[in-house]
Amino acid sequence: MGNDVMAMRRRLMAARPSGGLLPAEYRQVEWIASNSYQYIVTDYVPTKWDEISTYVSFGGNTSTTNNCPFSAGTGDYQLVMLKSGETIYWKYFQTGGAASEKNVLVSGQRYELTVTIQAGTANGILSINGKTLSSKAAMELDGASTTLWLFRRRNGSYGMNGSIERFTITNSQLPRLDLIPCIRKSDSKPGMYDTVSKTFYTNAGTGEFTVPA
Repeated sequence: MGNDVMAMRRRLMAARPSGGLLPAEYRQVEWIASNSYQYIVTDYVPTKWDEISTYVSFGGNTSTTNNCPFSAGTGDYQLVMLKSGETIYWKYFQTGGAASEKNVLVSGQRYELTVTIQAGTANGILSINGKTLSSKAAMELDGASTTLWLFRRRNGSYGMNGSIERFTITNSQLPRLDLIPCIRKSDSKPGMYDTVSKTFYTNAGTGEFTVPA
């Protein structure tokens, strides 16, 4: 399948409405947002050839704020992190130098992030709004069976100030994780419902996620 077709499929996975995928006891919302203290700990362990797709918006002042939309791995490993100077910084489950690209992010703007985790010593692929960034760092798995976190770096630092929309992971075109932002109707609890595992993930930190009015 061509790169353009794959990119289009990932965009549709992240953006399309869920239709009847959510159980009746949940109400879908466009996004959930953290003020850097709320985050989600999933049960999903990323694997090679996973394709990740989502939309994010960074809040606050991007010239002074550190944010990590999603992460896995151990210790200092992370997937994607915003650092000072509107810089995107990424490293996948691996030791060694990380890759970065400056002046690519603006506070409050909505971005499509797509990530492909490759195997062995091959580089993974990170794209922002359809543009593939240079792959300077090793991006293979580190062998640790660590679960995926959203809104925070896996070692507990750099909580994200911003919002995440529908978050999908496919592998060989099969759904592995499909997180839909929603509210549990019984208690108005915000979180993300995984239509694959049928799991509702709520805040693992302090305070509470915010949702659109």
